[in-house]
Amino acid sequence: MTCEPGEALKRDSFGGVDPACRCSQVVSATMTFPALTVETFQPDTFKQTTADGLGLQETSVVINSVTAGSVIVDFHIQPEGVQLTFSDDITAQVATVLANPTMLEAAFGEVVVETVQTPQQATDAATPPPSPPPPQQPSPPAAGGGDDGADIGMIVGIACGAGAVVLGAGGFLFYKKRKQSVSQQGGGDALALQQQGSAA
Repeated sequence: MTCEPGEALKRDSFGGVDPACRCSQVVSATMTFPALTVETFQPDTFKQTTADGLGLQETSVVINSVTAGSVIVDFHIQPEGVQLTFSDDITAQVATVLANPTMLEAAFGEVVVETVQTPQQATDAATPPPSPPPPQQPSPPAAGGGDDGADIGMIVGIACGAGAVVLGAGGFLFYKKRKQSVSQQGGGDALALQQQGSAA
């Protein structure tokens, strides 16, 4: 049976797995005792001292492993008796006492607290953060292969430029035609005046 993060198989008063194979909340901890060896570490004294410091029954203290490296003790605290969960107050109290284990220092000497983890912290650590949203896919280009805004702007610019050229050319031609027409009429009047002046 596999328990959820922040839980472990409930242990009976003899340290064996509870016959009902139930998971219970646990406060997990790892501590190092630099002055001890695996041979000099006393598990029963550790369990009794820890339980007394927490105000719990000795059966609430479950040692998971004792390994060399000075002495590294991995253990957890489970709810008393048949209970499977802690109240929030008890969880906070257990975590606070384990984070500053003066009761263990008195019995074993120097204690280095490596980790203390409440059920909620274990659950949070096991829950991955939400995935970021997928990247936006660029929209496919429209028929013609480009940005519609740029295409329309280019078409309007070309049309305006062509219109200006046509208007300019038309205005120039109109001006030229009118000037030619005026000079022909004005030239005819000047010729007529010249002719009138010579006849007199």
